[in-house]
Amino acid sequence: MFAKARISTLLSLAVTTLALGGWLIAAPAFAGTYTQNASGWSVNNNADWTPSPPSTNPLGGPNDLCTGASTPTGSWAEFTFPGFGIPAGETVTGIEVRVNYRASTDNTVQLTNGGSLVGTAKTDLPDAFIGASFCSSTFYVGTGGSGDLWGTSLTTADFNAGNVGFRITQNAPTVDIDAVELIAYTGVEADLGVTKSDGLTVVNQGASLTYTITVTNHGPDDVTGATVTDTFPADLTCTWTCAASAGSSCTAGPVAGDLSDTVDLLNGGTATYSAVCDVAANASGTLSNTASVAVPSGVTDPVPGNDSATDNDTAVNEAPVAQCQDVNVDANGRGQRFVRSQRRPHHVGAGTAETLQSG
Repeated sequence: MFAKARISTLLSLAVTTLALGGWLIAAPAFAGTYTQNASGWSVNNNADWTPSPPSTNPLGGPNDLCTGASTPTGSWAEFTFPGFGIPAGETVTGIEVRVNYRASTDNTVQLTNGGSLVGTAKTDLPDAFIGASFCSSTFYVGTGGSGDLWGTSLTTADFNAGNVGFRITQNAPTVDIDAVELIAYTGVEADLGVTKSDGLTVVNQGASLTYTITVTNHGPDDVTGATVTDTFPADLTCTWTCAASAGSSCTAGPVAGDLSDTVDLLNGGTATYSAVCDVAANASGTLSNTASVAVPSGVTDPVPGNDSATDNDTAVNEAPVAQCQDVNVDANGRGQRFVRSQRRPHHVGAGTAETLQSG
């Protein structure tokens, strides 16, 4: 029996429409829902299930053909699914199991990968006791969802290889199953991070400084249209430029004023900004400056804690150079003049000794 795959697009579609010779071609964005009906099944004890494998009763979609277990609790049926065909560039962000069945109490379901149980077993597959007409219905119940990975690290490759399935363990005295579905929810996931530093902790009034701001895509997916922002302190007048790693892009500049840019970053790609800033002659206190990055709509950042970075400098006033002289003369009229310089009130410079000849 051939399994059927259904694909529907979630979130904002961000559809790109191209007019080609009168035809309209819509290119959907990344996030989607991928559904497969079971293509195979096995049980722990054929005697517990009527009919039992290799019967195709619970395979495919609802077909009014049930398989039932009327035995003590603990019997299980395990279902396998064909490959999903999820496009490259999408990451599995949630998993749902749906069952068209009849049961008088909740049952346990757990995912499998390559025939081995993985993740967390769920005991909340709802009961669906709808009477003798059950096998002619299309009523589904389910557990899991778009943001639930069941404690697994299952990947798009696992689903596309047909390795992912699930096991239903009977908790009710009677279970009848007509059809089962496995659903993979996908989206784009990119861990974007920012670092920022000017290599200073103190800066002089009227001087200049250079911030280096690096935005990195730690993956797993590429990201298009992330935004980078940095509002510079009022005491700084800045101009910035940017260089991206191969395959990624940012605005080269130079651009005067606050940093506001849109970047495209491959998995592992970087955008490195250099902001050269003049410090106001009357700057004082702490110059605190934060750079941030944000993923576009439809993309999930799994580590939001590294999406901003702050650099702090203290602005100080550099005083003019001051000098004083000490002269020591010995009994023979020879002496030494000692010149001490002081550049700032709180920093005493090194002394310079000069030998004097009497005469």
